[in-house]
Amino acid sequence: MPVPTGTKFGNLVVMEEVERSGYNRRFKCLCDCGSETIKFLGNLRLGRSKSCATNSGCPYWMDHTGTGRAAIIAKRRAVSQETAKGRICLTCDTWKTWSSFSSDKRRSSGKASNCMDCGRWRGIEARYGMSRIEWLRLWASQHESCALCREPQGKRRLSIDHNHECCGEDRACPNCIRGMLCDGCNRMVGLVERKPETRKRFADYLDARPLLDQ
Repeated sequence: MPVPTGTKFGNLVVMEEVERSGYNRRFKCLCDCGSETIKFLGNLRLGRSKSCATNSGCPYWMDHTGTGRAAIIAKRRAVSQETAKGRICLTCDTWKTWSSFSSDKRRSSGKASNCMDCGRWRGIEARYGMSRIEWLRLWASQHESCALCREPQGKRRLSIDHNHECCGEDRACPNCIRGMLCDGCNRMVGLVERKPETRKRFADYLDARPLLDQ
């Protein structure tokens, strides 16, 4: 979803969106100290990025070295109720066992701060610009079934289908999302979409009489 210019996160004001890093959206921001910096949208929304944090001259800069970082880690562990068995997910605010978290060597615990389920929804929002509520609304509007074959969703979740002419194959926006398809229908649409001239020919071929009957 779009983030208007001028939106403020802590001491940062959004200036413009810049090139993504993988599926992660990034924005150029202006810190209240006058410095410009690039921040990930996820970190801005979660309150992890509140200032430029690029130099000690910034009055909003936080020391992340020595005892300062140790104090920050201790505070985070207290808030997340981290134990040997699990912790609270920063996104859904639910305590879960470590099996619900993916590995992350950058963390002192060796696990990500967000559970895998929330990580999946963050990925969907980054790639398709859809929130979890919007995804569930679209899913319910299709009666939890494939938009083409009408078969109910099985063990695998339905895939989001979009017009590749709008944002390309790897990205999508609310303007080009067409619906949700099962794996079989999604592959079929992908093959036909690459060759528009075969669309009508495809239907005519299926309706044609067997060659041996002619």
